Amino acid sequence: MLNQTVDNLTPLLSLLRQPSFCLRPDGSLVCNAWAKELAPAGGQALSAWLGSSAPLWDSWDRESVLHLSLACNGTEFEVSVEALTDGSLFLLTPRNGPEAADAALSAASQVLRQPLADLAALLQPLAEDPDLSSRTAAMTRQVYRLTRIAGNLADLERLRQSDCQPRLQLLDLNAFLAPLLQEVESLCGSAGRTLTFALPAKTVLLQADPQLVERALLNLVSNALKFSPPDTPIVFQVRTTQTHVLLQVQNRCSTGSAELLQSAFHRLEQRSQLPDPCWGVGLGLPLAQAIAKLHGGAVAVEAARSGLATVTLSLDRRRPLKAPLLEAPPFEYTGGMRRTLVELSDSLPNCLFQHHAL
Repeated sequence: MLNQTVDNLTPLLSLLRQPSFCLRPDGSLVCNAWAKELAPAGGQALSAWLGSSAPLWDSWDRESVLHLSLACNGTEFEVSVEALTDGSLFLLTPRNGPEAADAALSAASQVLRQPLADLAALLQPLAEDPDLSSRTAAMTRQVYRLTRIAGNLADLERLRQSDCQPRLQLLDLNAFLAPLLQEVESLCGSAGRTLTFALPAKTVLLQADPQLVERALLNLVSNALKFSPPDTPIVFQVRTTQTHVLLQVQNRCSTGSAELLQSAFHRLEQRSQLPDPCWGVGLGLPLAQAIAKLHGGAVAVEAARSGLATVTLSLDRRRPLKAPLLEAPPFEYTGGMRRTLVELSDSLPNCLFQHHAL
């Protein structure tokens, strides 16, 4: 909408059946009736209104549609923002009513059918087939896929609880990310995909839960692998601000997946519109969002008209840089399985699981 102005859109706001408002650079607002109680009190209040998503707004390139998830007056909304020539258009979509746990169970039961059916088909001829190794690898991959779905389903609501505490450690971001990204780069290469990454030139220290941050990033990479054409690269980069670290995964959207970005944070409530199990349960991005919130951050999705999608996860770097006392080992949510294989199992070839049989 870059060729549209606030004045052009003002008469149309009243026709929209959802909370909507335009924000001018001078901070003035134009709201429809549904947004009057939800919109910020002018541009000066925008940062407080955005909360933990404020750094993601600041990093927005204004060339794409920005998707955020935030709470207003006790209600969760998905917020889409489009740039105008003299401001920005905000569209707020309230999340649907079903309980998240019930929706997740319904979604998981639907998507679990496919890997379970694959596993049953592999088991049947196993006894007669001389090539046990390849079949065992294929069977193991299905078990890893099931483990990922079950783990995300079990942990999403736990991570969303207000009393959930991350196991913070003092991390050197480069030292933490480099081996993880090198491993992911190798796995992507085995799947015929290319991952490129760039790390900060300077040392960045922050307090974070390494297992949770790893899990969030792997979920974002898994989505990028799943929803982009096989001949396109995935790009990971790190940006820093005075208050936050921004971890970004960028990919091209495949045909049919771009529209999923419009409901990126609440696909659990949109299952009737997505009957094909290839799109997954829709747990990965909400899980990454929950992990970001535990670290004083948020997740945003930018959908460019060119088909380029950028998912940004922010982490607050203002926590005191001291190592806390950790009294117990972290919970191993995969049961000892290699976590990168679990999180990327939807898009990896069977041969990678040949030496990981259970």
